[in-house]
Amino acid sequence: CGGLMHHDPKEEYLRYWYYQNRFCMPFAEDEAPVHFLVEFSRGGRFYEYSVNIDGEGIKNEALYLIRGNRLRPQVIFLRTRDKVEFNRELSINEADVTLLVQQMESNPETSVLVINANLRYVDNDDIINAQAWFRENLEVSCHDMTMPELMDMYCNMPSILEFTNTALRNIGVGCTVAIVESQPSEWLRRNVRSMDRTVLDLFENGKISPTIHSYDTPDMVIRSVGRRKVIREMEFVHSGMGGYEYRAKACEESQGTIRLLTILAILYRSIHEDRTFVVDDMERNINAATFRDLLKYFCESTANGQLIYTTNSLMTMNQQEMTRIDEINILNARMKAMDTAISSGVTA
Repeated sequence: CGGLMHHDPKEEYLRYWYYQNRFCMPFAEDEAPVHFLVEFSRGGRFYEYSVNIDGEGIKNEALYLIRGNRLRPQVIFLRTRDKVEFNRELSINEADVTLLVQQMESNPETSVLVINANLRYVDNDDIINAQAWFRENLEVSCHDMTMPELMDMYCNMPSILEFTNTALRNIGVGCTVAIVESQPSEWLRRNVRSMDRTVLDLFENGKISPTIHSYDTPDMVIRSVGRRKVIREMEFVHSGMGGYEYRAKACEESQGTIRLLTILAILYRSIHEDRTFVVDDMERNINAATFRDLLKYFCESTANGQLIYTTNSLMTMNQQEMTRIDEINILNARMKAMDTAISSGVTA
């Protein structure tokens, strides 16, 4: 439900997006829509937003104001395809609604919230409030952070590196992360024996490569700091008895350890910036016990941030330690290899 794109609702790209991104459960019909429902608060007011998306765009959309346990939620707007109805108590000009509908017809994949944020046909505080929450507080994690992104983030925001190392110690991963900066000449002296002649020529001729890879993981990046260039490397510090330390490069670590760094960056922002994150397949490549300890660490923090994630692990459903029963949605599917898929949200 992005910005205004003015597409014909019958264009093939909509159906392509739908079939690529829908939840493909074996028992679902081919045209079953993707359904999202989010409850959130902003400015002391509580809302429920739901949307159904299929191959033709948005099928249904609704925004409700939650008014307490004893009062029914108040409808703010209800949408079906390119038709929309607003609460009768709202003073909304019919001419503005007509213009809004025209935009919905041209942008079948775009939310009423986004259209109104761009063109402001309806001057309603709750609609404006809801769209602002999605823009400012919700983030969808689509991919793992690359090693250069992680190194730059740690150097620009040392507090995230400190948080990451504290969490790694608390959940017993057995290592911490360090960023090492070197001058190019110093780095060359240390690595000359292990470097390819072609790479050496790049340095010697002044053409410095932005990244150098071992397997699929960049070992180092080159950045400009003021007028000088520095080489940054990420090391994983493993500690042993008697103060023993072993420093491993990123390419020597498991994919699960690397994946943890992305997840911990998400947890930091959720805790310290009160943001809500949507993360699919959150425990991918992470040991089940480590994943459980990671979420427990998040739940024991003091913050208003929220995680909405999908997982196949039953270890995170412990109601005494982490999740309440109303925070868990279980989807039963007739699968060959897996009988249960779990969709869960955890609030710190």
